[in-house]
Amino acid sequence: MLIHKETVTGTPASGSVTYTSNKLVGGIIKLINVYPLTATTTYAVELRDESGDTLWRQTNNTGEVVVEANIPVRGKVQTVITSASVDELFTTKLHVQEGVGANV
Repeated sequence: MLIHKETVTGTPASGSVTYTSNKLVGGIIKLINVYPLTATTTYAVELRDESGDTLWRQTNNTGEVVVEANIPVRGKVQTVITSASVDELFTTKLHVQEGVGANV
C-alpha cells in the first residue's frame, strides 16, 4: 500500500480561506491532518472536490485536527477554512492511498 502525502497551506483573511491540492490521480484519503500555526486557534474546516461538493466537514475545532477517513477521491481537493479566530497560516496534509478509487 503506497501512501502519498499531499500538503497544502493557506492564510485566512477575515477568518476564511480556500486552498487547493495538486491533481490527485485517484485514491482514498485515509488520514486528514489540519493545523493552524497556534494551538489555541478555533475554526471550521471542510474538504471539497473539484465540483465543489463537500467530501468532509468538521466544525468547532481548536488547534490540530487529525481524522482517520476513507474518502475516495480523484482530481483536486479544496480545503476550506472558515470562522478562524486568527488569520494565520493553516496547513492541511491529506494522506492518500494511491492506486485505488481511480474510477471515482
